[in-house]
Amino acid sequence: YRPGGPSLTSAIEIRARVSRGLGDPSRLAVLESLRDGPRCVTDLVTETGLSQPNVSGHLALLRELGLAQAERRGRFAYYAAQRS
Repeated sequence: YRPGGPSLTSAIEIRARVSRGLGDPSRLAVLESLRDGPRCVTDLVTETGLSQPNVSGHLALLRELGLAQAERRGRFAYYAAQRS
């Protein structure tokens, strides 16, 4: 917490959200792959060795936590790490 910054409660909520996002090794592998630029689920499955349903579940949680974002390109969604 810093004076003039987010409230202490907000700061704690942000830290908890990030901790949850990084708390699973598989989810962390997905997030690390996204650091290199946008990826579709197929790319992430290949890069991480995880199953498609597993990758999709991790992406859903990362999006919910505000750590990843999606962009629709034709039939595919491309995911990227949220920059903030």
